[in-house]
Amino acid sequence: MNESSLGRNHFLGFSAGIAAFALCSASYASSTPVANVPSNICATSVAANPAIGYTPCANPLSDTSSFVGARSDPGAGIGPIDEWNYCRYLDNNSVSTSLFVPFRTYPEWNAFIAHAPSFIARTPCARQTTYTVTPDSSCISPSPSSTSIALPYDRAVSPALTLTKTANFTCVGGTEAVTVVFTAGPSTDGAPPSFASSGWTAAPSYAYSSTAGQCGSANGVGSPTPPPTADLCATGTPSAVTARPNGTWNWTCTNGTAANCEAPTTCGGKNATLSLPSGSFWSGTVSNQVIYAGNMSGDSQISLSGDNNLVCNPGGGNTTVNINGNGNAFSAPGGNVLYNITGNYNSISGFGGCNAFFISGTGNSWSGGGGGTYVVVNGVTMSPPGCPGQVIGAGTYVEP
Repeated sequence: MNESSLGRNHFLGFSAGIAAFALCSASYASSTPVANVPSNICATSVAANPAIGYTPCANPLSDTSSFVGARSDPGAGIGPIDEWNYCRYLDNNSVSTSLFVPFRTYPEWNAFIAHAPSFIARTPCARQTTYTVTPDSSCISPSPSSTSIALPYDRAVSPALTLTKTANFTCVGGTEAVTVVFTAGPSTDGAPPSFASSGWTAAPSYAYSSTAGQCGSANGVGSPTPPPTADLCATGTPSAVTARPNGTWNWTCTNGTAANCEAPTTCGGKNATLSLPSGSFWSGTVSNQVIYAGNMSGDSQISLSGDNNLVCNPGGGNTTVNINGNGNAFSAPGGNVLYNITGNYNSISGFGGCNAFFISGTGNSWSGGGGGTYVVVNGVTMSPPGCPGQVIGAGTYVEP
Protein backbone atom coordinates (compact mmCIF):
# COMPACT_ATOMS: atom_id res chain seq x y z
CA MET A 1 0.00 0.00 0.00
CA ASN A 2 1.25 3.48 -0.87
CA GLU A 3 1.81 5.14 2.53
CA SER A 4 2.14 8.66 1.18
CA SER A 5 -1.36 8.47 -0.30
CA LEU A 6 -2.82 7.65 3.10
CA GLY A 7 -1.79 10.97 4.63
CA ARG A 8 -0.11 10.37 7.97
CA ASN A 9 -1.68 12.72 10.54
CA HIS A 10 1.20 12.57 13.00
CA PHE A 11 -0.48 13.19 16.31
CA LEU A 12 0.66 11.42 19.44
CA GLY A 13 -0.73 12.33 22.83
CA PHE A 14 -0.26 11.03 26.36
CA SER A 15 -2.32 11.02 29.54
CA ALA A 16 -0.99 13.31 32.27
CA GLY A 17 0.37 12.03 35.51
CA ILE A 18 1.32 8.54 34.22
CA ALA A 19 5.03 8.16 34.84
CA ALA A 20 4.94 4.52 33.78
CA PHE A 21 4.81 5.49 30.11
CA ALA A 22 8.09 6.53 28.49
CA LEU A 23 7.62 8.75 25.45
CA CYS A 24 9.36 7.32 22.40
CA SER A 25 12.61 6.52 24.14
CA ALA A 26 15.74 5.89 22.08
CA SER A 27 14.84 2.27 21.46
CA TYR A 28 11.48 3.27 19.98
CA ALA A 29 12.34 6.34 17.90
CA SER A 30 14.27 6.62 14.69
CA SER A 31 17.54 8.48 14.86
CA THR A 32 16.77 10.27 11.59
CA PRO A 33 13.44 11.38 10.12
CA VAL A 34 11.67 8.94 7.86
CA ALA A 35 11.68 10.25 4.28
CA ASN A 36 8.77 12.55 3.47
CA VAL A 37 7.32 12.25 6.97
CA PRO A 38 7.47 15.41 9.14
CA SER A 39 8.06 15.41 12.87
CA ASN A 40 5.24 14.13 15.00
CA ILE A 41 3.13 16.21 17.38
CA CYS A 42 2.42 15.35 20.97
CA ALA A 43 -0.35 16.11 23.42
CA THR A 44 -0.65 16.37 27.15
CA SER A 45 -3.89 16.22 29.06
CA VAL A 46 -5.07 19.32 30.86
CA ALA A 47 -5.27 18.33 34.48
CA ALA A 48 -7.32 21.38 35.51
CA ASN A 49 -10.06 20.52 33.04
CA PRO A 50 -9.59 17.03 31.61
CA ALA A 51 -13.01 17.17 29.93
CA ILE A 52 -11.69 19.36 27.15
CA GLY A 53 -9.21 16.70 26.01
CA TYR A 54 -5.68 17.46 24.92
CA THR A 55 -3.55 20.47 24.13
CA PRO A 56 -1.00 20.01 21.29
CA CYS A 57 2.69 20.71 21.84
CA ALA A 58 5.61 20.42 19.46
CA ASN A 59 8.78 18.30 19.70
CA PRO A 60 8.21 16.39 22.96
CA LEU A 61 11.35 15.91 25.04
CA SER A 62 13.19 17.97 22.39
CA ASP A 63 13.19 14.90 20.14
CA THR A 64 13.01 16.30 16.61
CA SER A 65 13.02 12.92 14.89
CA SER A 66 9.93 11.39 13.40
CA PHE A 67 8.30 9.00 15.81
CA VAL A 68 7.96 5.42 14.60
CA GLY A 69 6.36 3.95 17.70
CA ALA A 70 5.56 4.30 21.36
CA ARG A 71 5.79 2.26 24.53
CA SER A 72 2.75 1.18 26.49
CA ASP A 73 3.43 0.25 30.11
CA PRO A 74 1.16 -1.62 32.55
CA GLY A 75 -1.63 0.53 33.95
CA ALA A 76 -0.80 3.41 31.60
CA GLY A 77 -2.94 5.15 29.04
CA ILE A 78 -1.55 6.83 25.95
CA GLY A 79 -3.12 8.82 23.19
CA PRO A 80 -4.44 10.12 21.11
CA ILE A 81 -2.27 8.41 18.51
CA ASP A 82 -3.56 9.77 15.21
CA GLU A 83 -1.57 8.14 12.40
CA TRP A 84 -2.44 7.19 8.82
CA ASN A 85 -5.98 8.50 9.34
CA TYR A 86 -6.66 6.05 12.18
CA CYS A 87 -6.93 7.52 15.66
CA ARG A 88 -6.93 5.58 18.94
CA TYR A 89 -6.44 6.01 22.67
CA LEU A 90 -4.56 2.99 24.07
CA ASP A 91 -4.92 1.75 27.66
CA ASN A 92 -2.67 -1.04 28.94
CA ASN A 93 -4.77 -3.02 31.42
CA SER A 94 -2.15 -5.64 32.17
CA VAL A 95 -0.34 -5.94 35.49
CA SER A 96 3.19 -6.47 34.23
CA THR A 97 3.43 -6.39 30.44
CA SER A 98 4.90 -3.49 28.50
CA LEU A 99 4.26 -3.31 24.80
CA PHE A 100 5.73 -1.58 21.76
CA VAL A 101 3.16 0.30 19.65
CA PRO A 102 4.31 0.62 16.01
CA PHE A 103 3.02 3.27 13.60
CA ARG A 104 5.93 4.01 11.27
CA THR A 105 3.91 2.61 8.37
CA TYR A 106 0.22 2.18 7.67
CA PRO A 107 0.37 -1.66 7.69
CA GLU A 108 2.08 -1.67 11.09
CA TRP A 109 -0.38 0.71 12.72
CA ASN A 110 -3.41 -0.89 11.09
CA ALA A 111 -2.29 -4.36 12.11
CA PHE A 112 -1.75 -3.23 15.70
CA ILE A 113 -5.26 -1.75 15.90
CA ALA A 114 -6.71 -4.99 14.54
CA HIS A 115 -4.59 -7.51 16.45
CA ALA A 116 -3.26 -5.93 19.65
CA PRO A 117 -3.45 -8.14 22.75
CA SER A 118 -6.76 -8.17 24.54
CA PHE A 119 -5.33 -6.26 27.51
CA ILE A 120 -4.80 -3.22 25.24
CA ALA A 121 -8.02 -1.22 25.08
CA ARG A 122 -8.19 0.66 21.74
CA THR A 123 -10.71 3.48 22.12
CA PRO A 124 -11.62 5.48 18.99
CA CYS A 125 -11.00 9.22 19.03
CA ALA A 126 -13.06 12.21 18.30
CA ARG A 127 -10.44 13.98 16.19
CA GLN A 128 -9.16 17.51 16.72
CA THR A 129 -10.80 19.71 14.07
CA THR A 130 -12.24 23.12 13.23
CA TYR A 131 -15.91 23.95 12.70
CA THR A 132 -17.00 26.98 10.69
CA VAL A 133 -20.03 28.84 12.07
CA THR A 134 -22.15 30.97 9.73
CA PRO A 135 -25.43 32.79 10.46
CA ASP A 136 -28.69 31.82 8.77
CA SER A 137 -30.60 33.80 6.14
CA SER A 138 -32.19 36.06 8.78
CA CYS A 139 -28.86 37.84 9.11
CA ILE A 140 -28.25 40.04 6.06
CA SER A 141 -24.66 41.06 5.25
CA PRO A 142 -23.23 39.52 8.46
CA SER A 143 -20.04 40.74 10.05
CA PRO A 144 -17.97 38.70 10.36
CA SER A 145 -19.22 36.46 7.56
CA SER A 146 -18.16 33.38 9.53
CA THR A 147 -16.10 32.35 12.54
CA SER A 148 -14.13 29.20 13.34
CA ILE A 149 -14.35 27.09 16.49
CA ALA A 150 -11.49 24.72 17.39
CA LEU A 151 -12.49 21.34 18.82
CA PRO A 152 -10.10 19.07 20.73
CA TYR A 153 -9.26 15.40 20.62
CA ASP A 154 -11.36 13.33 22.98
CA ARG A 155 -12.19 9.73 23.73
CA ALA A 156 -15.31 8.62 21.88
CA VAL A 157 -16.92 6.92 24.86
CA SER A 158 -20.27 7.05 26.63
CA PRO A 159 -21.34 9.42 28.01
CA ALA A 160 -20.13 11.51 25.11
CA LEU A 161 -18.39 14.80 25.73
CA THR A 162 -20.50 17.81 24.75
CA LEU A 163 -19.25 21.36 24.27
CA THR A 164 -21.42 24.47 23.77
CA LYS A 165 -20.00 27.42 21.88
CA THR A 166 -21.63 30.72 20.82
CA ALA A 167 -20.67 32.98 17.92
CA ASN A 168 -22.12 36.49 17.53
CA PHE A 169 -22.75 38.33 14.26
CA THR A 170 -23.77 41.87 13.38
CA CYS A 171 -26.39 42.06 10.62
CA VAL A 172 -28.10 44.82 8.68
CA GLY A 173 -30.84 45.89 11.08
CA GLY A 174 -30.05 43.38 13.80
CA THR A 175 -27.73 40.90 15.48
CA GLU A 176 -27.65 37.12 15.58
CA ALA A 177 -26.22 34.71 18.13
CA VAL A 178 -25.46 31.22 16.82
CA THR A 179 -25.16 28.66 19.61
CA VAL A 180 -23.68 25.29 18.61
CA VAL A 181 -23.78 22.15 20.74
CA PHE A 182 -20.95 19.78 19.76
CA THR A 183 -21.01 16.08 20.66
CA ALA A 184 -17.91 13.87 20.45
CA GLY A 185 -18.14 10.56 18.59
CA PRO A 186 -15.70 8.19 16.87
CA SER A 187 -13.83 9.61 13.89
CA THR A 188 -14.07 7.84 10.53
CA ASP A 189 -11.26 5.32 10.08
CA GLY A 190 -9.27 5.84 6.91
CA ALA A 191 -10.80 9.24 6.12
CA PRO A 192 -8.57 12.31 5.72
CA PRO A 193 -8.96 14.90 8.48
CA SER A 194 -12.06 17.08 8.12
CA PHE A 195 -14.97 18.06 10.31
CA ALA A 196 -17.17 15.50 8.59
CA SER A 197 -14.78 12.65 9.45
CA SER A 198 -13.73 13.97 12.86
CA GLY A 199 -16.51 12.26 14.80
CA TRP A 200 -17.83 15.55 16.15
CA THR A 201 -21.43 16.47 15.38
CA ALA A 202 -22.79 20.00 15.51
CA ALA A 203 -26.33 21.16 16.38
CA PRO A 204 -26.58 24.92 15.74
CA SER A 205 -29.45 27.15 16.86
CA TYR A 206 -30.04 30.72 15.72
CA ALA A 207 -31.34 33.71 17.69
CA TYR A 208 -31.88 36.83 15.59
CA SER A 209 -32.67 40.18 17.23
CA SER A 210 -33.89 43.05 15.11
CA THR A 211 -32.59 46.55 15.61
CA ALA A 212 -34.46 47.84 12.55
CA GLY A 213 -36.88 50.73 12.63
CA GLN A 214 -40.32 50.02 14.09
CA CYS A 215 -43.61 51.72 13.34
CA GLY A 216 -45.22 53.82 16.06
CA SER A 217 -48.73 54.09 17.45
CA ALA A 218 -50.05 55.87 14.34
CA ASN A 219 -49.48 52.79 12.21
CA GLY A 220 -52.82 51.41 11.03
CA VAL A 221 -54.90 54.14 12.70
CA GLY A 222 -57.10 56.13 10.31
CA SER A 223 -56.75 59.92 10.27
CA PRO A 224 -58.12 62.75 8.10
CA THR A 225 -54.77 64.55 8.36
CA PRO A 226 -51.16 63.33 8.42
CA PRO A 227 -50.36 61.61 11.76
CA PRO A 228 -48.33 63.66 14.25
CA THR A 229 -44.57 63.16 14.12
CA ALA A 230 -44.38 61.89 17.70
CA ASP A 231 -46.63 58.94 16.82
CA LEU A 232 -44.87 57.84 13.63
CA CYS A 233 -42.03 55.64 14.95
CA ALA A 234 -41.42 53.51 18.03
CA THR A 235 -37.81 53.04 16.91
CA GLY A 236 -35.89 54.93 14.26
CA THR A 237 -36.09 58.20 12.37
CA PRO A 238 -39.39 59.00 10.61
CA SER A 239 -39.57 60.13 7.00
CA ALA A 240 -42.02 62.67 5.69
CA VAL A 241 -45.62 61.43 5.51
CA THR A 242 -47.06 61.08 2.03
CA ALA A 243 -50.57 60.30 0.82
CA ARG A 244 -50.71 57.47 -1.67
CA PRO A 245 -53.33 57.21 -4.40
CA ASN A 246 -54.76 54.13 -2.67
CA GLY A 247 -55.97 56.31 0.20
CA THR A 248 -53.28 55.71 2.82
CA TRP A 249 -50.75 57.78 4.72
CA ASN A 250 -47.28 56.31 4.27
CA TRP A 251 -43.92 56.82 5.97
CA THR A 252 -40.81 54.91 6.99
CA CYS A 253 -38.93 54.47 10.28
CA THR A 254 -35.19 53.98 9.71
CA ASN A 255 -32.71 52.54 12.19
CA GLY A 256 -30.14 50.70 10.12
CA THR A 257 -32.97 49.33 7.97
CA ALA A 258 -36.33 50.93 7.32
CA ALA A 259 -39.76 49.75 8.39
CA ASN A 260 -42.61 50.69 6.07
CA CYS A 261 -45.62 52.10 7.89
CA GLU A 262 -49.08 53.20 6.81
CA ALA A 263 -52.42 54.33 8.11
CA PRO A 264 -55.77 54.81 6.35
CA THR A 265 -56.60 58.32 5.22
CA THR A 266 -60.10 59.04 6.49
CA CYS A 267 -62.72 61.30 5.01
CA GLY A 268 -65.97 61.90 6.84
CA GLY A 269 -65.17 58.99 9.14
CA LYS A 270 -64.54 56.63 6.21
CA ASN A 271 -61.27 55.26 4.91
CA ALA A 272 -60.24 56.98 1.69
CA THR A 273 -60.15 54.92 -1.48
CA LEU A 274 -58.40 57.60 -3.52
CA SER A 275 -55.88 60.32 -2.63
CA LEU A 276 -55.38 63.11 -5.11
CA PRO A 277 -51.70 63.79 -5.88
CA SER A 278 -49.94 66.90 -4.69
CA GLY A 279 -49.93 69.72 -7.17
CA SER A 280 -52.30 72.31 -8.56
CA PHE A 281 -54.56 70.46 -11.00
CA TRP A 282 -56.59 67.25 -11.01
CA SER A 283 -59.34 66.12 -13.32
CA GLY A 284 -61.09 62.79 -13.25
CA THR A 285 -64.28 60.83 -13.76
CA VAL A 286 -65.01 58.57 -10.80
CA SER A 287 -68.07 57.46 -8.84
CA ASN A 288 -68.70 55.99 -5.40
CA GLN A 289 -65.24 56.90 -4.11
CA VAL A 290 -63.95 58.38 -0.84
CA ILE A 291 -61.47 61.00 -2.06
CA TYR A 292 -58.81 62.81 -0.03
CA ALA A 293 -57.85 66.11 -1.69
CA GLY A 294 -55.72 67.65 1.06
CA ASN A 295 -52.54 67.21 -0.95
CA MET A 296 -53.62 69.94 -3.38
CA SER A 297 -51.73 73.15 -2.66
CA GLY A 298 -51.59 76.76 -3.76
CA ASP A 299 -53.92 78.04 -6.46
CA SER A 300 -55.41 74.78 -7.67
CA GLN A 301 -58.29 73.34 -9.63
CA ILE A 302 -60.27 70.13 -9.12
CA SER A 303 -62.61 68.97 -11.84
CA LEU A 304 -64.76 66.02 -10.79
CA SER A 305 -67.24 64.22 -12.99
CA GLY A 306 -69.24 61.42 -11.45
CA ASP A 307 -71.76 60.55 -8.79
CA ASN A 308 -71.85 59.81 -5.08
CA ASN A 309 -68.27 60.74 -4.23
CA LEU A 310 -67.16 62.01 -0.83
CA VAL A 311 -64.33 64.56 -1.12
CA CYS A 312 -62.37 65.83 1.90
CA ASN A 313 -60.07 68.81 2.45
CA PRO A 314 -60.09 70.37 -1.01
CA GLY A 315 -58.37 73.71 -1.34
CA GLY A 316 -55.64 75.50 0.51
CA GLY A 317 -55.08 78.62 -1.50
CA ASN A 318 -57.41 79.96 -4.17
CA THR A 319 -59.13 76.85 -5.46
CA THR A 320 -61.66 76.23 -8.18
CA VAL A 321 -63.84 73.13 -7.80
CA ASN A 322 -65.86 72.04 -10.80
CA ILE A 323 -68.50 69.42 -10.06
CA ASN A 324 -70.48 67.71 -12.76
CA GLY A 325 -72.58 64.97 -11.24
CA ASN A 326 -75.05 64.00 -8.58
CA GLY A 327 -74.85 63.22 -4.89
CA ASN A 328 -71.27 64.36 -4.38
CA ALA A 329 -70.28 65.70 -0.96
CA PHE A 330 -67.38 68.04 -0.22
CA SER A 331 -66.21 68.21 3.40
CA ALA A 332 -63.96 70.71 5.23
CA PRO A 333 -62.59 72.71 2.34
CA GLY A 334 -60.04 75.38 3.22
CA GLY A 335 -58.86 78.63 1.69
CA ASN A 336 -60.85 80.59 -0.85
CA VAL A 337 -62.90 78.27 -3.03
CA LEU A 338 -65.00 78.91 -6.10
CA TYR A 339 -67.52 76.11 -6.71
CA ASN A 340 -69.10 75.55 -10.09
CA ILE A 341 -71.73 72.89 -9.48
CA THR A 342 -73.77 71.27 -12.21
CA GLY A 343 -75.98 68.47 -10.98
CA ASN A 344 -78.34 67.50 -8.23
CA TYR A 345 -78.08 66.88 -4.50
CA ASN A 346 -74.44 67.83 -4.13
CA SER A 347 -73.41 69.23 -0.73
CA ILE A 348 -70.63 71.40 0.69
CA SER A 349 -69.99 71.45 4.46
CA GLY A 350 -67.50 72.86 6.91
CA PHE A 351 -65.93 75.46 4.64
CA GLY A 352 -63.88 78.15 6.30
CA GLY A 353 -62.57 80.65 3.73
CA CYS A 354 -64.14 82.97 1.23
CA ASN A 355 -66.48 80.84 -0.86
CA ALA A 356 -68.53 81.43 -3.96
CA PHE A 357 -71.14 78.93 -5.13
CA PHE A 358 -72.52 78.95 -8.65
CA ILE A 359 -75.06 76.19 -8.72
CA SER A 360 -77.15 74.75 -11.51
CA GLY A 361 -79.39 71.93 -10.40
CA THR A 362 -81.75 70.71 -7.70
CA GLY A 363 -81.28 69.84 -4.05
CA ASN A 364 -77.74 71.17 -3.72
CA SER A 365 -76.75 72.47 -0.26
CA TRP A 366 -74.07 74.19 1.76
CA SER A 367 -73.51 74.60 5.50
CA GLY A 368 -71.00 75.62 8.15
CA GLY A 369 -69.49 78.59 6.36
CA GLY A 370 -66.85 80.43 8.37
CA GLY A 371 -65.83 83.08 5.87
CA GLY A 372 -67.53 85.34 3.37
CA THR A 373 -70.03 83.48 1.17
CA TYR A 374 -71.53 84.39 -2.16
CA VAL A 375 -74.18 81.99 -3.48
CA VAL A 376 -75.87 82.07 -6.84
CA VAL A 377 -78.38 79.33 -7.58
CA ASN A 378 -79.81 79.00 -11.06
CA GLY A 379 -79.03 82.65 -11.71
CA VAL A 380 -80.54 83.92 -8.44
CA THR A 381 -78.29 85.41 -5.77
CA MET A 382 -79.09 83.65 -2.47
CA SER A 383 -76.80 85.66 -0.16
CA PRO A 384 -75.11 89.08 -0.10
CA PRO A 385 -71.93 89.32 -2.19
CA GLY A 386 -68.94 88.34 -0.10
CA CYS A 387 -66.61 87.00 -2.75
CA PRO A 388 -66.04 87.88 -6.39
CA GLY A 389 -67.51 85.66 -9.06
CA GLN A 390 -69.86 85.44 -11.94
CA VAL A 391 -73.43 84.20 -12.16
CA ILE A 392 -73.77 80.95 -14.07
CA GLY A 393 -76.32 78.19 -14.34
CA ALA A 394 -80.06 77.96 -14.55
CA GLY A 395 -82.87 75.88 -13.08
CA THR A 396 -84.72 75.59 -9.82
CA TYR A 397 -82.99 75.60 -6.42
CA VAL A 398 -84.59 73.68 -3.54
CA GLU A 399 -83.63 74.68 0.00
CA PRO A 400 -82.13 71.59 1.83
